[in-house]
Amino acid sequence: MPFGYDTFLHKYTKKKIDKKYISFIASGDNYRENFLIKIKKFKINIFGNSWRLDTTHHIVKSFVYGSELSEIISKSFISINILRQQNKGSHNMKTFEIPAMGGLLVTTRSKEQNLFFPENKASIMFNSVKELEKKIFFLMKNRKIAENIRKKGFELSRQHSYKNRANYILKTIYESNAKYFL
Repeated sequence: MPFGYDTFLHKYTKKKIDKKYISFIASGDNYRENFLIKIKKFKINIFGNSWRLDTTHHIVKSFVYGSELSEIISKSFISINILRQQNKGSHNMKTFEIPAMGGLLVTTRSKEQNLFFPENKASIMFNSVKELEKKIFFLMKNRKIAENIRKKGFELSRQHSYKNRANYILKTIYESNAKYFL
């Protein structure tokens, strides 16, 4: 069963998008730090715990939750999602949370994420810092394309709430056991 998003916590707040604001919200680890350190062409607003980054190029703040999380994602021009090594080829919670809050999902390329949010239609994907920087430049020059991808991601996210996941499980259990109840 894939992750999803919480309809109570992860809301689209309809904030005005800041065309230069790029966010990354996650806990720090060596892999993510080594990736972000290489990004020099853009200032990333990083929110999370355990970050040991030099803040010369990026802004590092503490972790955010609830409405503050929703506001940051909703106002961000780009919301980066860097999959951890253990999620390589898969997905994580931000895969669903970012689009559900109206964010433009710019994420590590993976087969599973591409199934949920097709690349260049409902998300933007990258394999390297160089490719990420190129995609950010492209999106900044092509804001209409970025907005269309953001809207498609939001539309597709609606089916991935935890409420929908729970209903699916209950329906499956009921249908597989219906003969015992009739």
